[in-house]
Amino acid sequence: LIERRVKGQLERIAGVARVDFYGIDPPRLEVDLDLDKLRQHRITPQQIAQTIEAANSGVAMGVVRGPSMRFDVRGSGRPETADEIASLPISGTALRIADLARVKLTTPDLDTARRLNGKPAIGFDVFKAPSANTVAVADRLKAEIEQMKQDEFLRGIDVLVRRDQAEEIKLSLKGLFDAGWHGGVLSVLVM
Repeated sequence: LIERRVKGQLERIAGVARVDFYGIDPPRLEVDLDLDKLRQHRITPQQIAQTIEAANSGVAMGVVRGPSMRFDVRGSGRPETADEIASLPISGTALRIADLARVKLTTPDLDTARRLNGKPAIGFDVFKAPSANTVAVADRLKAEIEQMKQDEFLRGIDVLVRRDQAEEIKLSLKGLFDAGWHGGVLSVLVM
């Protein structure tokens, strides 16, 4: 949910290089092999692992950019569910992984718990592209986050901005403007 509904949305914004989440681990693939069936069909555990690895090597095809959005393009067909992985054919045989193993995606145990105001929380950092305007990217991010709050699956989720470099830049520019304005007034008075 977080990958598709939050990370993917934010990474499509023009000027965003990447979004890193912490406090949450991705689902873990568990494959319980039936050793008797493996021996019977003369299949090694390495063949199962190679089948899964080959299917998971989504090939990056490039990036599509628009005026305010960016999309990373990857090859399709990459399995995402336990059923899709279980149905992968084992090379050189008529067998599928499900014929020799039980496959499931599990949620790993949380090693550390992040909390905010006593409630479970996750954190994320947004990194801008080197050539992007920090203030413009931050404004687009804030607008996208407001849009995301309308998503029925994300309702009730609060976003707390811990550090906003755009605000720091705006304050610095305001300070420069104020100093320049005061300096100009003082120079007119001195003359």
